[in-house]
Amino acid sequence: MEKFKIGDWVFGIRLGCIAYNDEKHAVQILKIEGNDFKYNLHSNKDVIGQYQKESGFYPIQQITRLATQSEIQKVTGIKEFVLSNSWHIIVTEENQDILSKWRYTHTDYKLPIDYITGMYLHPSGKITKEHNPANSRGNFGEEITFSQFKQYVLKEKVENKIKYEVGDIVECVSDIYI
Repeated sequence: MEKFKIGDWVFGIRLGCIAYNDEKHAVQILKIEGNDFKYNLHSNKDVIGQYQKESGFYPIQQITRLATQSEIQKVTGIKEFVLSNSWHIIVTEENQDILSKWRYTHTDYKLPIDYITGMYLHPSGKITKEHNPANSRGNFGEEITFSQFKQYVLKEKVENKIKYEVGDIVECVSDIYI
């Protein structure tokens, strides 16, 4: 059996609500205890009027499969970010040191503030690290954020901040990695 974890989006057979039964809608796992799990009753924006946020416990065997990224996007409206081959980022005071070290690995040269740096697509098809004044973007591709740069280029773990609404019941759990 596939191993599921908190935060996974899954489909199931019998999950207590006709809107979620028979793989009609993906649900997000909130809690796992032994061979049982609870899911977010607000996983489906079409199901309204749910007073509680969590379902009761259901056997993990009721899960049929993980949701695909496009199925999750359909429910959440959040598209997974994919870093393209050519991209750029604007150099700011906040990111200047890190971007300079990435761009120039063997020197202490600092990129100027308000320049752009990234992976440049040359007319020959070759893609290399480059930098330019911000007003001459050329073939740098899409702009990315500093957070995206750290996560997708430097491969650092980026802390996800979770928003809570007034009245949410929050349970503290240790040893969870997002």
